[in-house]
Amino acid sequence: MLATNQFDIFYTGSLNALTNGNIIVIGESQAQPVSGGWVKTYGFADGHSEVHKEADGNFEAWEKQHMILPP
Repeated sequence: MLATNQFDIFYTGSLNALTNGNIIVIGESQAQPVSGGWVKTYGFADGHSEVHKEADGNFEAWEKQHMILPP
């Protein structure tokens, strides 16, 4: 079972302000081990979700490509 404390909020602004729906809004805090790597689940501004896999468990670069960084 999942709980709200298992997710991080990546974007807190108005979704109407986004012109790119491929921005992460919410994502799992901890990666889950799977065969050949690690996965995390993400929810995006346009309403779709994705399970992303990284062989080494480092999601930082991929997350930065899909988020709006604070000024």
